Amino acid sequence: MPQSLPATTLIIQDFSLLGNISTAAALPVAAAFGLTTAILPVTLLSTQTEGFDKPKKLDLTNWLNDVVNHWSQEELMSFETIQIGYLGSEAAIEFASKILDLAQGTRIVVDPVFADQGEQYPGLDKGYAKLLDPILKKADVITPNVTELGELVDRKLSFQSSFEELARIVQMLETRFQHDVKVVVTGIEFDDQIGVFFTDPVSSDGYRFIGHHKIAGHFYGAGDFFAATLSGELSRSIEFTEAVQQAVDITLMAINETSQLPREWRKFGLKFTTALDEIIRRSAGRQ
Repeated sequence: MPQSLPATTLIIQDFSLLGNISTAAALPVAAAFGLTTAILPVTLLSTQTEGFDKPKKLDLTNWLNDVVNHWSQEELMSFETIQIGYLGSEAAIEFASKILDLAQGTRIVVDPVFADQGEQYPGLDKGYAKLLDPILKKADVITPNVTELGELVDRKLSFQSSFEELARIVQMLETRFQHDVKVVVTGIEFDDQIGVFFTDPVSSDGYRFIGHHKIAGHFYGAGDFFAATLSGELSRSIEFTEAVQQAVDITLMAINETSQLPREWRKFGLKFTTALDEIIRRSAGRQ
C-alpha cells in the first residue's frame, strides 16, 4: 500500500527566488499548521512576475519527472492535500495534471494565478486560462481572484460586482466543471469592505461574502498566502465555511502587518510573522 506521512501536503507551483511569494510563502504556512511538506517547484523565477522586469526562468519539469519516479518507487505519492499555484507554461500544466492522476483520493486546492487588476500576468499565452481546464476539472477548491474568475468564464467582471452577478458567474464555473467543486473568489469589494465570495454549503443562498475593512494599496502575494492558509485550515477537517473565515482573518493579519512597511517593499510579498504566530496558536489549540 502507498504510504503517506502524517498530514502531508504537496505544493506544486513556481519558486520565486526573492521575497515571500508562491512556494516561499506556502512552505512556512504549511509548517505553521504542522504539516509535512513535499514540493514540486515547476519553475524557478529570479523574481515574481509583477513589480520587476521580466524574470529569468528555469523550467524544472524534466527533472521533476525523475523526482516523481523516485517518489513512486518509494511509495511516497499519497498526500492528504495537493495545493497548486502559479504554473506559467503548458509544460508545467501538463506535468501538474499528470501528478493529479497519480495521486488520486486527495483534496486538491487550485489557485489559478494568471491575472490580476484586470490584466493577465506578463509572459503568459493569450489562451492560458483555457489551458488550465484539465487541472480545474480535478479540483475540489478553486481560488481565483475576480479578474481570473472573469477570464475563466469569458466575462469581464468588476471588483464591485453585485452579489447576484457573482453568484451567477460562480455557478457558471461550477456547472462548467460538472463536479462538486467549491469556488472562493478573492479581492471582492462590497461597500467599504474587501474579502471573498464563495460557495457556502450551509447558506440558504448557496453563497456567502466574508469581508473586512479595506486597506489601501496592492499587496503582492496576498492570494498565494490566502490559498496556502485555506489549504492548511482544510487539513484540520473543519467545516468549509469556518476554514474560509479563518483564512480570511489570518490573511488580514498579514496584510495589516505588511501595510506598516514602505510601499516599495510590498512587491517582495507579505510580511506574515504575526499571522504565522496566530496559525501556530490556533493549530496547537486543535490538537
